[in-house]
Amino acid sequence: MSFKIAHREKIVDLAGSGRELQICTGDITDISTSEKVDLLAISAFPDDYSLSLRTVIHCLSQIGVAVKQLAQDKAYDWRTTWQTWISKQLPDHYGIGRLVCYEHGLKKDPLENIANLFRAITEFTTEERDTKISLLRVPLLAAGDQGADRTQILERVIQHAYLRLKAGIEIETIQVVIYDEAPDLESLLVQAGICIHKCSEEWLSLVVECPGAVNLEPDFDYFVSYRRRDSSFREGLCKSMAERSANLRFFIDEKSLVPGTYWRPSLLIAMHRSRQAICIVTDTYPSSPECMDEFHLAGILGRSRQNYFLPLLALDQTKIEELPFSITQINGIPVEKPPNFEKISEQILMFSRTGKV
Repeated sequence: MSFKIAHREKIVDLAGSGRELQICTGDITDISTSEKVDLLAISAFPDDYSLSLRTVIHCLSQIGVAVKQLAQDKAYDWRTTWQTWISKQLPDHYGIGRLVCYEHGLKKDPLENIANLFRAITEFTTEERDTKISLLRVPLLAAGDQGADRTQILERVIQHAYLRLKAGIEIETIQVVIYDEAPDLESLLVQAGICIHKCSEEWLSLVVECPGAVNLEPDFDYFVSYRRRDSSFREGLCKSMAERSANLRFFIDEKSLVPGTYWRPSLLIAMHRSRQAICIVTDTYPSSPECMDEFHLAGILGRSRQNYFLPLLALDQTKIEELPFSITQINGIPVEKPPNFEKISEQILMFSRTGKV
């Protein structure tokens, strides 16, 4: 058994930096071909780290890494929201920085929740801004004892890895690893190639159909992120802003998305094409995976674009310290109850002109 890179896909993110998505075969714990694996993803049943043969947990035990022990003293525990926890830093001699464990749950569909692993990793890159993450390795999650469909898991992992690399997540390379003794290895490699080509074509078609995506001049003034249940707040805000500044162009997902498009890349392109992003953070906003995707992606873009990102903290019962770190680290506008849209509009427009809240 040897670790090999079967395919390298060069990806240029929206800020123009180079990233790479690799399809690999072999033992995911083999570090002989790389200097260090900063994050190594695994999957498990909830609170079950049994050493079943041919699982990543078993392979880790063979090199002295005890997942059960690491689980007793986690660095980050996001299992209630994203079914994922992240270990503390491992000793240098292992060549592995941290483990990222995805515990989807017996009653949850692992395929539908694969994105939660990447949400947790994106949140981690926000909290650990001083930690350089060069390499993330991800196996076919939940495809062993959990019994998930290997082909579908492979496709979903590639889709989400491609999306975040394109967005500019602070990870240089993501390796998707297929066990090289798998009986369906060849067909999985073929399917991986097809999926990567499809992702590339989807991004290319979006750029061709939306030429503003590659121009400096934005096509929208504001990208508005909100929960659908808060549509009345969004409508009141946009109406008030439009009354104060004529011809404002808003990107509203339910009004602006083109039917039939792969919506996550479409939203990222729309963010890139917007002068600023406004996130209406209500009590239930963080519990929406789609809203947190938008917040994370807007936050990534905001790192390279001055005065781009502005949260509105329209909280009722939730305390600011109870929000995810990615939200609390950005200066936002506290919203009074009931909301004074005239005041909020003036604050947003002031931020647009001066960069000050």
